Amino acid sequence: MCHRHRIITCIAILVTSISWPIKASGGNFSVATSLKAQEMYDTNPRIGAQSDNIQGEYLTLITPRIEIQGDFKKIKIKSDYTLQSINYSRSYGRDSANHTANLSIDANLSERTLVSAKETISLRTNDPIIFGNSQRSFAQTNDVIQTYLTNTFSNIASIAVMHSLNRDTSIELTLFESIYERKSSNLLDSKYDSAELAGRHSFSNKIGIEIKYGYGYASMTTGNSNSTIADSNSPLDIASDINVNTGNSDVENHYATIGLFGQIFSKTTISFDAGGSYIPNSSVGKGGVAFVSHGEIKSKFQKSNINLSYSRDISMTNSFIATPLVRDTASVNWNINLGRTLNSTIFGQYSSIERAIASQNVLKIDSYRVGITGGWDIMSWLETGLGFSYYEQVIGGDSLGEPVSKEIAYLFFKTALEYKGRRH
Repeated sequence: MCHRHRIITCIAILVTSISWPIKASGGNFSVATSLKAQEMYDTNPRIGAQSDNIQGEYLTLITPRIEIQGDFKKIKIKSDYTLQSINYSRSYGRDSANHTANLSIDANLSERTLVSAKETISLRTNDPIIFGNSQRSFAQTNDVIQTYLTNTFSNIASIAVMHSLNRDTSIELTLFESIYERKSSNLLDSKYDSAELAGRHSFSNKIGIEIKYGYGYASMTTGNSNSTIADSNSPLDIASDINVNTGNSDVENHYATIGLFGQIFSKTTISFDAGGSYIPNSSVGKGGVAFVSHGEIKSKFQKSNINLSYSRDISMTNSFIATPLVRDTASVNWNINLGRTLNSTIFGQYSSIERAIASQNVLKIDSYRVGITGGWDIMSWLETGLGFSYYEQVIGGDSLGEPVSKEIAYLFFKTALEYKGRRH
């Protein structure tokens, strides 16, 4: 039944579910819709410390999605909208609805020049905002800084112009902007703009080199309203306890990398780059200079494929602290084809964030996640599956915090329909 704040969510589910089929003319196009129902058990839904007496809880997730693609003479357009409705079995006031819309346009201006534009708009209600985009806040002197439930609006857009100088060499200019607005006076709104110039050259069909230079500018301000405190053992003054800048803060950075990409074996590709980021008047790295790097290996086998990736980046904006963070991430995904209708994925991820705190020590948050999923294509339009994941977070630096862990088990059903049209 639809009650008050769920009315919009229910209407969106109905509209998305009945949006098939649609007829149009003027080009090759397709319309695809899907509806996914997922039942989940979370052993730590409040994201509390291991010492907290937190009970597990069932969650119900309903996710409708619609996608429209068009392929015209020199333009390709792709758009989609996804709604995720999350309903808790016991926690009052925690239900949420997340709306996400994507649009991408690729236009061939000439045989050598391609323009690509992308935009993602998202609105999350009752969004749990937590320090450093990690799973929870951290503790200090046995008091836990609270997790906030707030509405978050984000708009991420980019436009890239790619031009081929010859068969082996190309250049690319990318302009990027991200905006995050949070309906909370305790959290930070942020805006980040950047411009990046990249050059690529292929020495052969299998190996190439890429050089990048970029400039970015971030501005952060406090929110504009009030939020709801989801969990807290003892509320703290965030500004004094973790040295948050609650006024305006502007930060700029310069970065440059050089890397290699290509195919090293018949079914294995790699990409790797390394360089530095300079942030004036920053505690990041040494004298504002920090090492950055990215790497990825993809291998395909007869019935499986493996992706390995690593990155070390500077996160210029976040929810709580108006200073940059150093973020390391490593992940592995092993996709296995168990048969014509059966599949499975085994995954693992490690992430770490660091920043200097008021005591001049380094705050370090390490997170680990492992899991396995399985899927069965019952019919061409119906899929079911289940999964399990384990998450743990350890906080170090100045004896801050307690370990956090949670297990999640889930079962889902997904139905999908597609309609394709063609210009006559």
